[in-house]
Amino acid sequence: MHACFADDWNLADVAQLSREEEAAIGEEKEVRKEDQDRINRFSRLHSRQKLLEDELKTKQVRVADSQPAQYNADNMHRKTRKI
Repeated sequence: MHACFADDWNLADVAQLSREEEAAIGEEKEVRKEDQDRINRFSRLHSRQKLLEDELKTKQVRVADSQPAQYNADNMHRKTRKI
């Protein structure tokens, strides 16, 4: 297995064909096992990336929502110490 997927493929060049483009190509071509393995790896990595991005967004919202409460709690603590 390759150490770095990005070295094998330029992800900017990967595109999906429309149904019309697929029909224009004609009959299906045989895919080499190596290419299918790369396609499968890309799919797994892409799915994982999307899950991690969603998880990061969720955590960012939680942090953003908790910061004002923490700020207020810190200020209340400081005010009570001054008294």
